[in-house]
Amino acid sequence: MSHTVTEPSGHSCPHLDSYNPAMDDEVVYPFATWATARHDTPVFFSPLLNTYVVTRYEDISKVLLDPDTFSSAVMLQPLKQRPPEVEEVLATGLDPTKLGAMVMLDPPQHTKVRRATVPAFTPRRVAALEDQVRTTADELIDDMVAAGPPAEFIDAFAYQLPLRTIARILGVPVEDAPQLHKWAAAKLALQYGDMPLDEHIQVAREFVAFQRYVAERIEERRANPQEDFISTLLEFEDDGEPLEHVVLVGQVMGLVNAGHETVTTLLTLGLFHLLHDRAQWDALCANPELAAAVVEETLRFDGPLKMLSRRAKCDTEIGGIAIPAGARISLLVGSGNRDEAVFSASETFDIRPEGKRQTHLAFGKGAHFCAGAPLARSEGRIGFERLATRLPSLRLVSEEPPEFARNTAVRIPVALHVAWDQ
Repeated sequence: MSHTVTEPSGHSCPHLDSYNPAMDDEVVYPFATWATARHDTPVFFSPLLNTYVVTRYEDISKVLLDPDTFSSAVMLQPLKQRPPEVEEVLATGLDPTKLGAMVMLDPPQHTKVRRATVPAFTPRRVAALEDQVRTTADELIDDMVAAGPPAEFIDAFAYQLPLRTIARILGVPVEDAPQLHKWAAAKLALQYGDMPLDEHIQVAREFVAFQRYVAERIEERRANPQEDFISTLLEFEDDGEPLEHVVLVGQVMGLVNAGHETVTTLLTLGLFHLLHDRAQWDALCANPELAAAVVEETLRFDGPLKMLSRRAKCDTEIGGIAIPAGARISLLVGSGNRDEAVFSASETFDIRPEGKRQTHLAFGKGAHFCAGAPLARSEGRIGFERLATRLPSLRLVSEEPPEFARNTAVRIPVALHVAWDQ
């Protein structure tokens, strides 16, 4: 992408007219553009998307740690206005502005909903799931081996491992996992995708169908509570007030997405980078305890999340740039995770240096730090451990990077073909 900067009269913020994260080359490889921006225009305005874009780790961290100044309400709102035909479909479901997944809530509602959801992801509960995750990983590898090489890794392993786990946490049939995966993809596409009108209408229909499925599962649990996440949400009260139905639906939908898309991308891109650099894959096979380091370095180097959105509640500044009240702000956490001022050899994937770990922004920061991070880390670690132990001859069918869905906020690989020695 060309790096065209203009400085309109009356604006203190540089405008990057050519910035378009939905372009094909930017979807596949946004890193060069991010590096240039961190150096030349660390905070800039995108006229195309009507948003201020923040690229450096320190500036992003300050915004994430200041919910009094920066609202999360725009987190799941599209960067571009939806066509009226799409809005017409969405109107047949619940009000999208009230489907308050936790990532788009501000205090005090965020505090209330987080109190209802965090207990599902305590260290004790995550540890109790590890045997199930390990068993599922081995079952999926058994199926891959039985079918024989090659395999499409996302369908065979990467989405099924976390989504089967989430299905168990929610208390919904594991057999519904493929449909949940399809609906979750539609939800992400609706929020940050860039697509033709007919496809846009179809993902809106899928989004409404997803709502109805979740609403039905909630009503089943009202009538017959179980020891699962949905029942826990139904039991929660704040000063005697339960969560509203629309909020319940939003939290369950949000958990399906956050609970498997993150790990799917983590496993897929982590495996790609490991197999692309055979020495690192061999190091993992020789020492599966490196799997935890693989998780952290993948999250930093090429994690699922490219961008978080905020809105300025008042006139403020970021990195010395004036930001007006009401402005939308795009925090490029993927860029922050490659900030050379914070990470040594930031543009290199390496599972070994200790200094690169634990400080990345892949799970956010502050009040909105991902509640499911312990589970995601556990699933990723177990997934890499079992793959390296069971299939040390695993290799890429093609050295070319995987294709990605056209999404401006999330890295969504659509296929990764692998083979191994029989």
